Amino acid sequence: IAEVGQQGYLLEVVTRFPPPPQPGMPELPAGELAFDLNPLIYGYSLPLYTALTLATPDPENRNWWRWFFGLALLFPLQAWGIGFDILKTLAFDLGPEIRGRLDLAPWALEATALGYQFGTLVLPAVAPVALWLGQHRIFVASLAPGMAERFATPRRRD
Repeated sequence: IAEVGQQGYLLEVVTRFPPPPQPGMPELPAGELAFDLNPLIYGYSLPLYTALTLATPDPENRNWWRWFFGLALLFPLQAWGIGFDILKTLAFDLGPEIRGRLDLAPWALEATALGYQFGTLVLPAVAPVALWLGQHRIFVASLAPGMAERFATPRRRD
């Protein structure tokens, strides 16, 4: 990756790949290959987490600190999704010529696909809810009194 820039709401990624060597020909300079990604599909976790945190009553007024801490934890998860989207585009979407130039092992291609799916489908939806549940355990327990005891002790069948 040679350069990453912004074009409106899109993320423009510029790569440089040297052309394959030709026998008897001089080596050519690297050519640029650019493509666009939409990073907004990884960002809906931020407003979801913000809405959950700010809608939770907090008599000690610590929600703002929790919100800032939560955003700091969610930003790397967004970067995970964008990074695997770039790798997925290079490995799968731009054709077999580019995939061959990357020289990725079959297991690396599978890991790329898994990382992309996890970063696109699971992390943006589950991470803000899990983070909110972890930060507001007392409030969640007050919504369902007796729930913790019900799951902590095994039920006896009479």
